Amino acid sequence: MPGKIIQPKATWTKFKNLPASSVRRGKSFMRPNAFRAILFIFCGFAALTQPSPVWRRLLPPGFHPLPAPEARHTYSVLVSVPIPGEQRVAGGVRILAGETLLVEKPLNAGDPDLYTLIHGASAMRMELTTPAAVQLIDLGVAPHLEAEPNNSWSAANPIELGKTIWASGDEAPYIPAAISLRIEPNPHEDWYRFEWRGAKPQLVYFSLELLDRDNIPVDISVHRTENGQLREFAEGEDPVTIPHEVQALPGNKFTTRILKQPGTYYVRVKLTHPFYRLRTRVYDAPPYADPRQAVQAAVDYLIGAGDSWHANTPRRGGLFHRVSSNHQETTLCVACHATHFTQRAQLYAVRQGYNVNYPHQLSFLAERFYNNPRPFYGFEAEGAVWSRVISASANVLSRMSHLMRIYESELTHDPRPAYHSGVAAYLGLYYKDRVKLPGDETNGNTPLVSTYEVAWYSWETTRDARIAALIEQDHEIKNTIDLCYQTLALAAIDKTRHAAKIQANAERLLQLQRPDGQWSARFDEKSFPVDFQTGHALWALHAAGIPRDNPQVAKGLGYLLSRQQPFGGWLDPLQTYENFRTPFRETQMAVLALSAYYPAQTAGPKWGRTPVGPLKTLDDLNEIWDVPDPARLREIEALTTVPEPLFRAQALETLGRLGRAESLPVIGARLDDPSKLVMRAAAWAMRQVYSRRPEASTQPLLNALQSNGERERWSATRVFATHFSALAKRDAFAPILAKRIGDISPAVAMQAVKAAWQFWYWTPSLPSREILEDAILAAMAKPQHPWVERSLKEAVYNLADENIRYLYNNWVPGLALPADRERAIRGRLSIEDRLATKFAKILESGDRQQVQWLLAGLSEFELRRGDVYDPTADRSAKFNGVYNRIGNDVEQIVFFGAANDRMAKALAPHLKSDDPETRRLALLAGQMLRDAAFGEVSKIAGPPNAARDPILQAVKAAQPAPPPRAAGARARAGTARPDDDYFRGYVEPVLTTRGKDGQACVHCHATHTLFNATLGTAKNVINAEDPESSLLLVKPTSTAETEGVVNASKAAHGGGVRFEKGSPEYNTILNWIRGTKP
Repeated sequence: MPGKIIQPKATWTKFKNLPASSVRRGKSFMRPNAFRAILFIFCGFAALTQPSPVWRRLLPPGFHPLPAPEARHTYSVLVSVPIPGEQRVAGGVRILAGETLLVEKPLNAGDPDLYTLIHGASAMRMELTTPAAVQLIDLGVAPHLEAEPNNSWSAANPIELGKTIWASGDEAPYIPAAISLRIEPNPHEDWYRFEWRGAKPQLVYFSLELLDRDNIPVDISVHRTENGQLREFAEGEDPVTIPHEVQALPGNKFTTRILKQPGTYYVRVKLTHPFYRLRTRVYDAPPYADPRQAVQAAVDYLIGAGDSWHANTPRRGGLFHRVSSNHQETTLCVACHATHFTQRAQLYAVRQGYNVNYPHQLSFLAERFYNNPRPFYGFEAEGAVWSRVISASANVLSRMSHLMRIYESELTHDPRPAYHSGVAAYLGLYYKDRVKLPGDETNGNTPLVSTYEVAWYSWETTRDARIAALIEQDHEIKNTIDLCYQTLALAAIDKTRHAAKIQANAERLLQLQRPDGQWSARFDEKSFPVDFQTGHALWALHAAGIPRDNPQVAKGLGYLLSRQQPFGGWLDPLQTYENFRTPFRETQMAVLALSAYYPAQTAGPKWGRTPVGPLKTLDDLNEIWDVPDPARLREIEALTTVPEPLFRAQALETLGRLGRAESLPVIGARLDDPSKLVMRAAAWAMRQVYSRRPEASTQPLLNALQSNGERERWSATRVFATHFSALAKRDAFAPILAKRIGDISPAVAMQAVKAAWQFWYWTPSLPSREILEDAILAAMAKPQHPWVERSLKEAVYNLADENIRYLYNNWVPGLALPADRERAIRGRLSIEDRLATKFAKILESGDRQQVQWLLAGLSEFELRRGDVYDPTADRSAKFNGVYNRIGNDVEQIVFFGAANDRMAKALAPHLKSDDPETRRLALLAGQMLRDAAFGEVSKIAGPPNAARDPILQAVKAAQPAPPPRAAGARARAGTARPDDDYFRGYVEPVLTTRGKDGQACVHCHATHTLFNATLGTAKNVINAEDPESSLLLVKPTSTAETEGVVNASKAAHGGGVRFEKGSPEYNTILNWIRGTKP
């Protein structure tokens, strides 16, 4: 076998430079000699004895034969419009085998190419409706490549469990030319089948790997046939697969199944991404006698399921197409369960020698951590940061920093000091001059976050001796959680110096163990023991030096092992400590305990592997995670120029993972590739380099952003698609992105707008923010493509809408000193004041288009609509002004003090406009002038003047009255316990009926433990002795103002007020609690 892969460089001739004769005749537009003697060693199959032919043509519209005759072979097809901006007429491509349609796709300026894989056929042909460059490559027999036709289960591609499948999803529209006013179902499906003949049950993890997920959900599901009919197969399905809260689609990029019955199984993949990998991992079915096997299966489950959460982010984090913009809240979601608990388990297990079997997924979760913090208001100069999506301020920051230090030391060996210093700056404000630990924090869930956990990780981040001293004090230990975290912290700070205290804590923990080996989260002997606290206690006992042959430890470990569920993780269905039911908390604690007591006994790379010999397969490239020797690097770089797009893209992805600044020229050379699969990989790779290398030159990306080539500018703005906080520290990019907002290509301009508002949030530079604000607002005064128009409006909303509830209720109060709290408030108010000044100027002097676009941007953000995820809704109906929460952000845009006055004065004339649409939008925008219950903020900002009063009165008068609802049948008063039939007949409809925001109680509470809108859990939240104090009545009649505030004086409801006290709904539930019968 030769020592290297010989691949010629793919040099594309620009369409506009070709002579017309070559178009008419379909002449080859690449030198034919360049494709002779090609040795293609691809995707796991042996070296080909004959060169794989590479066929390229520039073809005019019409039908053209494709030389793909071998039925057993897989062929890759690339159809590309070389200069998308010159394609003035919508075009498309169809590929047929005889009269059978294999692939059909429209092409447009935002989606100018198609990459697909097909099986050969004797009468293969292509129909084009636009001139296009076409490449076809014979890849030979390729069992690990997806290939069309496979759009139905009866045409499923055969696969082998445990083998990676490389696939194209580019047959689906990348950017639709026209945006429907309804949710259009994704017609693209890929189907696979496998045979299972196991002798004993096996657990299988199914997962999809993507480069950039674009917040567009994907789905993978498993099926079987019964009597010739396809049925979904759900045995062994994990709890996270079930739709959670308000997800865009019931989709997952990871799921689990238990295989018991031999036979044929089918796997369906639904997505609209140009490229994906389908991976399967096979395990023996839990529970396990071998603790190490239990740990590895559980760790793999956690990372797969946690990553999948962020591919379909709950609470309106998912989009249907790439024209729509996400909300800043969910683009930076770092949900504790899915992001913190998963990475803590994986990274602590890595410390104990366990492997990372899902490195792509872990890498994504780590990048989300790195890109979550933003400059903290008022303290930008000091570099302090905050995280808008979580209310537990010091907890979320300190734990992210601590876990990323482990990630850097154990895996990437790539420290990012700027990230940790920003966290330390906020923690310095949080603990400044404190003489005792602050209270517990809350992330909106129970149990609360122990102040000892917060202090421990804050010390790990800062190594501040003052924080260590606070942990060492005899602070009140309220429960077993506190006891465990103090023990872990003292052991980490100085195990020798604190030996006596650690030993005393360990003895107390052993005394608290229940006879069956469990622990409770509370000291109360009557409280229930739970899996998560059992794992937590064992983790702490290990830190205290209690060996695993201790009888009580052995009993606890045995209990944990017996509780592992068929899906690979732990889930305690009876525990009531958590109000948010997921398997993440229990599973992480089990992993932390078991991995500590049973470290792995393997050696070698902790993630990926080091290929031996030449790179022969895509799998070889995909397994490289550590920087190899120079010869191997040159080999990877050479593969970025081969004809096959899959190989080019994978080589670029590998270079991106390695994160070397020296690779920027190689990566940059592929930004103008004829395939967006490769362009996206190049953009992703460049983003990775800049994220990890602050010393990397800015110039290559600046040059690409200003290139004359449309494809290169497209790729360059794609670098700013997501997770680019490091680039926002480079001020040179702000004016160039502002310029690209006016790009002649609508796709480039749209991406630049999306980049601008994200850059705005991450940059601490006021001049950069001003440049981007001005560019977005100025663009609203010009004619724009519909894609750009929508992006501009959604950018304005993102600039103005902050999660002020968490900021003012949690992050600011978390600061130790009053002066710092006031400074932070004034920092945010100064931004509101600047934006209000610019908005008011447009409202006072802008033309009608600019005024209407600005008002729509401030008031009609699509993801706030109640019907946004309702496939039956007609979203052409005008927005009614009822807003939904997004992520943990329940407050809409609001202005305080002088900013409120300025907006009221500018808005008032538009309520009397002679244009009905302007009046409607102005009325919606009037809600920004409302009172918001943040006393300290209002005190500092000052009261608004009376100019807003007529506007607020008009807003209130325009709000639609709720439709009348029947209170139910006339009831007979009674004193018996709540009647089950009455609940089903009258209460259940209240809980399942959608409100004005498009949601019902049952939707948001589906995964909550205490109450999930069922009869059994409804009884958990009633008080028969004092019915009107029942949570079932108090919560839905409360606002969200104090959600996330520990020991708040009034109740909070994340879903806001669902009905009023005394309403038919209220009385129906009250009657049930009082024992009324139907």
